Amino acid sequence: MNAEDIKILYEKSMSYLDDLRKKSGTKKAGEEQQRIEREKRELYYKESIIPALKALYGFLSEVVEHLNYLEHDIYVNYNLGSIGRLKDLKQANYSLFVDSRDNMTQILLKFTCEKPTPKKFAIEGEKNVARISDYLKTTSLDFQQQNEYDRVHTIVSADFTVKAAIHVGFEFTADIDNSCISLKVKNFEEFGLKARRLQVADVKPEFMDHLARYITHEVDDFFGLDMEDDLKAKIQQNLQIEKQQRAAELQEIEKEAKIEQGKQNEENSNHSVFQILSKFKKD
Repeated sequence: MNAEDIKILYEKSMSYLDDLRKKSGTKKAGEEQQRIEREKRELYYKESIIPALKALYGFLSEVVEHLNYLEHDIYVNYNLGSIGRLKDLKQANYSLFVDSRDNMTQILLKFTCEKPTPKKFAIEGEKNVARISDYLKTTSLDFQQQNEYDRVHTIVSADFTVKAAIHVGFEFTADIDNSCISLKVKNFEEFGLKARRLQVADVKPEFMDHLARYITHEVDDFFGLDMEDDLKAKIQQNLQIEKQQRAAELQEIEKEAKIEQGKQNEENSNHSVFQILSKFKKD
């Protein structure tokens, strides 16, 4: 190998090394930018989100204290589709939890909607019983199911006893990555989950007053206030899909129930005709 060949080989190796250096430099620059952004988000969390959560916690602490002392008569109903409704459940037993007083990341407001007497009903048909049972499981309600079987151990009907007690939750969580506060509401006014993002600037006295009135059912438009259009659309879409699925399930249950009832009526009619013919032959 002569000097010219060695020079060419060296230049190629340096070209490859330069390429590696550039890629490493680009990666380091990206990592440095990510570190800077992360530190900005952490700083925003400490300087803005924590004070907002503390203000919200202080406000809700007083709301909970007064509501538990005053024992307001707040009664609500929950729809169970074709099963009917859970009526006149009293909203009470408010409690408030926080993960840390100093580095606060989560606030949880909980209360119950309940009454002493359970809801009882009977369902006929194996498929209907299975669908009702599955539906009740999606609501997280406590219920008992007493099945009745035929000779071949097929379910022909079931008696349901549903405990009229619903656990409601408002969960506020620091969303550090998105520099906001995440709110998730479970089983309030209806079964399921609602969610929205709160900007720190939203957490002001007017907002907190509206929140308290929403919790006590004095207003009902809380989730329509100041939400980002894309987030609002996504939430509404998910809720609509969930409602449509439940409606379809309940319609199928009603359809099966009508078919089952039609079969039963036909059997009763045939039995009556047989009795008449038997009597006619005897006469």
